[in-house]
Amino acid sequence: LIRTDVCEGEDFSTVLGKYPRVFPALLVSLMRAAEASGKLDEMLARVSKDLSKARRTSKQIKGAMMYPAIMLIVAVLAVVIIMVFVLPKFGPLFKAQGDRLPAPTKALVWLSSFLRTGWMIYGPALAAIVGGTWWYARTEAGRITLDTLKIRMPVLGHMFRCLYLVRFSSTMATLLSAGVSLIDVVRICREVTGNVHYTKLWILLEDRISKGQEIAPTFREFDFVPRNVVAMIASGEKSGRLSEVLEHAATAAEDDLDIAVKSTTSMVEPIMIVGMGLVVGGIASAMLLPIFNMSKNMRPGH
Repeated sequence: LIRTDVCEGEDFSTVLGKYPRVFPALLVSLMRAAEASGKLDEMLARVSKDLSKARRTSKQIKGAMMYPAIMLIVAVLAVVIIMVFVLPKFGPLFKAQGDRLPAPTKALVWLSSFLRTGWMIYGPALAAIVGGTWWYARTEAGRITLDTLKIRMPVLGHMFRCLYLVRFSSTMATLLSAGVSLIDVVRICREVTGNVHYTKLWILLEDRISKGQEIAPTFREFDFVPRNVVAMIASGEKSGRLSEVLEHAATAAEDDLDIAVKSTTSMVEPIMIVGMGLVVGGIASAMLLPIFNMSKNMRPGH
């Protein structure tokens, strides 16, 4: 279809604009600017390069998030297996102790029994929690909460801030170098950043650009934009080389993102391992306490 429309004389950008679900507004704007400047081949090469970078960045983020998620699932499964299948085998031993059973073991036995017989209670409760969370995440308040967590939470917050910086600096650099007006660049960035706090930034920028104001002071008002990037933007505005400065900022942000992903993985791994060890070790200790008490009582003099 695209080939047919182009062969019939329609502009390439116009044809792409007919399929907004496939080709985003950013790409259409770039193609339109490239057609006007007669540099369509150069822009296609740049877009291809940028898409490769974006794909690599996406894989990095997913990889950093996947590892802790897998470890958490393994930990939960290990606890469930111990509580549902292993602990009941100690039932006769625990019953023989009666009221002398240690408090941690009593709590463990109760929890094991609840997991095996109380599924009609916790099953619907878990479903309600999952459904409620999913519904809340789709509301405006939920999106604000999630987007705030992304940029504010410990460890992962820095990684997400680097990701958003890569997105908007590379997008702005590409659009400006293609000759797109600054106000149109801001409008497009509002669609591609993917965070409500950055959306507020773009809305404010659009208003101030329309009034003829510089953009660096607006970036300075938002603390999630690094101060060095704000200084680079201010320098780029004064020198008339904003696209080049943003290109350098995007490259630096990509390096920071690589470091942030590696740091996040290296920090989360020991935390998860220690957490799993404490949980499993605590369960094992509670299971073995009655055995230790029995052996102690069997010694002469007790």
